[in-house]
Amino acid sequence: MGRSLTEKIQQARFLQKRNLLWRVLARPRSRRIGGTLFRQERAGRVLSWVPWERLIAFPPSVAAELTTKCNLRCPMCPQRSEILDHGFMAEDLFRKIVDEVILHKGVFLVLGGRGESMVHPRWEEYVAYAKRAGVAPMWILTNGTLLDHERASLLVDLGVEEIAVTIDGATKETYEAMRVGARYDRVLENMHRLIELRRSRGNGRPRILMRMIQTAQNEHEVGAFRTYWQEHLEDHDGIKITGLISWVPMDEAESILSQAEATGYQAIRHQPTLMAPCIPIWKFLKVRYDGSVYVCCTHDLGTSLVTNNAYRDSIQDVWMSPALKEARRLHLRRRKLDIATCRRCMVLAHAATIRQKETDERARQAAEESARQATCQHAEFADRGRMA
Repeated sequence: MGRSLTEKIQQARFLQKRNLLWRVLARPRSRRIGGTLFRQERAGRVLSWVPWERLIAFPPSVAAELTTKCNLRCPMCPQRSEILDHGFMAEDLFRKIVDEVILHKGVFLVLGGRGESMVHPRWEEYVAYAKRAGVAPMWILTNGTLLDHERASLLVDLGVEEIAVTIDGATKETYEAMRVGARYDRVLENMHRLIELRRSRGNGRPRILMRMIQTAQNEHEVGAFRTYWQEHLEDHDGIKITGLISWVPMDEAESILSQAEATGYQAIRHQPTLMAPCIPIWKFLKVRYDGSVYVCCTHDLGTSLVTNNAYRDSIQDVWMSPALKEARRLHLRRRKLDIATCRRCMVLAHAATIRQKETDERARQAAEESARQATCQHAEFADRGRMA
């Protein structure tokens, strides 16, 4: 028996409120601190008074890390670490994730993580299963090196909503120095093939987001990168320049974080911007290839806010687990440093370091200004004495 009109109206109102909150979480106002975007107070204030436990009872975005393996060896990537274990997501786990996601209208399924998802030997089967099961929208993250004709045709024919391709340069020399193991001409060929296939099908999908990680080695090519892709992409596509997250070697993380905790955290407890809630713990959930679950990049440092596993627990149970709900409440109370995982956050430690440098610089400038004024006053008194 179908739902009544009242039930349909209630469901429509619920989805309207939920989607509005999703938009707040997706694009909160932000400010840049040391190359990392920190959310301002707006999203935190909204979360403090809306019934988020009801409106976000399931993650707005679920990322399935099909593999941690990658075909490249980029110098800025944690793939270099020997601690990072490698494997492929099994079919039964992927199907379980998809079967849960399709029960919640509008939830993003992201295929990507710390590896290149197209390295997975059954990548095509997984993408086809998800789209034919009704997943919408779907977002593919890739370096573009393995996007051959067969895979590009699959994405276009299935109507995958978006693909994000990272190309860190506008010349062969710069790109291949950043993306070690890749060939610039082949990646360009892959992208132009995808653009042409999409144009020939006429459905406008997938939307293409061209990304570039800006570093000191390639920042001189940002303008050329934008110009090139603006000429070749459609109006609904996008170009995004992002800053580099400062990863550290895994075997050095413990000592670096311990030192940061000993020297920097006392000062930042009273800084509202740094203590504002971290939006990702309301925004997405990542499932690793082995079923372990995490909601932020600190999992890569050997810690996690949750200990659940997607093999034995449902995504909704993980998302609304007591540990994660308590972490969210502590974040809303500006007490994130009461959480052991958050005390090991490299992003927060880095931001605190930048903030301390800014404070020291302001103190130095104030001292110089005070000394200058004292010198001027001394000279003025001396002039008055001579005149007398």
